[in-house]
Order: sequence, then structure tokens, then C-alpha cells
Amino acid sequence: MKQADCGTAASGATDAARGAAALVLTAPGLSVINNAIDEARRIFGRITSYTTYRIALTMDIMFVVVLSTIFLKFAPLTAMMIVAMSLLDDVPIMTIAYDNTPVSAKPIRWQMPRLLGVAAVLGVLKESDSTTDISLLGHMRRPRLWVVCPCLCDCTY
Repeated sequence: MKQADCGTAASGATDAARGAAALVLTAPGLSVINNAIDEARRIFGRITSYTTYRIALTMDIMFVVVLSTIFLKFAPLTAMMIVAMSLLDDVPIMTIAYDNTPVSAKPIRWQMPRLLGVAAVLGVLKESDSTTDISLLGHMRRPRLWVVCPCLCDCTY
């Protein structure tokens, strides 16, 4: 077992076999390995969801600040607002840990072009939503959003 790439000891193995094994199964049978593979595939799916969501939200914040500064001639978000927005955006991300992710029947790999494509589409949709919000708030005499939490805004009324 010591010379094997990955020695495996079953639940009823001797102490010598357990000491030499790289992988010790605590339950009888090989179902433990199947369960571990299933859980690893679920974790991979959650990581993929997290990455897609994080890329989309980063694109939104970046484009809102840059495009509104260029085209609208003002910075719509202060540094404190960006931090608050990032923290509030992390609340939905925490639910991904408890997501009911399906288990793939085949081994899965990173599909970066697909992941970046989906994240880009979601980022553009989120950015258009944010631009609509900014344009609607810009038409109001006194934006109600900043009145709720004046510490986030440097503007005075």
C-alpha cells in the first residue's frame, strides 16, 4: 500500500493497513466514495454559481460608476455607497451554500467561455437596471433613496 499512488483501507482493515493507506473509509462498502464524488460535484456547481454572480455584480458596479461619470457628468456612487452595495449584494451569495444543486452524472470541468458569457449577459442586464434606477432618481427633485440613509451620500439638501 505504501508504494501505491493512493492506497485505500476499508472500515474493517487492520491498524497497519489504515496507517499505510492514504484514504481510510469509515463506513462499510464503496458507497462512501460515491457520496464524496456527489458532494464534490455539488460544491463545484455552487462555486460556478458564485463565480457567475460575483462577475455580474462586479461588472454592474464598474459600469455604473464609469458610464455615469462619462455620460451623466457626475459620480452616482460614493465610496461608502459602493461598499454598502457590495455588502448588500453578498447576502444573496450566502444562500448559494444551501442551494439545492443537481448532481451531474458525468465528470464536470470549467467551461470558462460559457461562464463568462452568462456572467456578461447578467452583468449587462443588471447594469441596464441600475442605469434605469439612476435616470429615474435623477428626475426626482429629492431622491428618496439617499434620504433613508444620508450617511451614504455626500450630497446636501
